[in-house]
Amino acid sequence: MCSVRRVQRYSGSGPQSRPSQKGHRVNAVDTDNDYAFVVEDSPDAHDGCVNMCIGGVVLQNVLIDLGSTCNLIDKATWENLKRLHIKCESEKVTKNIYPYGCQTPLKTVGKFSTVAVVRNQKTQAEFIVIDGTGRSILGRDTAIDLKVLRVGPEVNAIQEMEHAGLFEGIGKMRDYKAKLHIDPEVRPVA
Repeated sequence: MCSVRRVQRYSGSGPQSRPSQKGHRVNAVDTDNDYAFVVEDSPDAHDGCVNMCIGGVVLQNVLIDLGSTCNLIDKATWENLKRLHIKCESEKVTKNIYPYGCQTPLKTVGKFSTVAVVRNQKTQAEFIVIDGTGRSILGRDTAIDLKVLRVGPEVNAIQEMEHAGLFEGIGKMRDYKAKLHIDPEVRPVA
């Protein structure tokens, strides 16, 4: 998985941490590189996964990662996608991908840009190919664009309804007598 790494810094450069005078740490986000967790590929692990189409080729059980800053696939998957004639533009990688908690970057083969589709949602996405084996990972931004990940509170809205006019203005029920059930043992409160 990729994730934004929190780097504590103080007047200087590099990933250093130093408590402030009140004992708190100052956080800064290092945006020059991407970061990745190590993901074990388990044949029975399908929770949090999605089947998708990238560049016209179906890719199954892609792990959705909320903390991810990039989309990742391994070299074997990339070779399979090429064999199935994926439609994409590929190039060399210029940034490093760091496993979570490590100082050494992953070895990368390259990256490619293509159209990613889940159900009826489409987006242009960039995938980084790592040298080695691992699970395909769908990053946070791409997952949000494809509407397979939502972050934050859900907002319920009435959009297109058959009787939308019933929900506008002040309502009144006509020709209906309501019965209020009042417990005589309870003292009314103003």
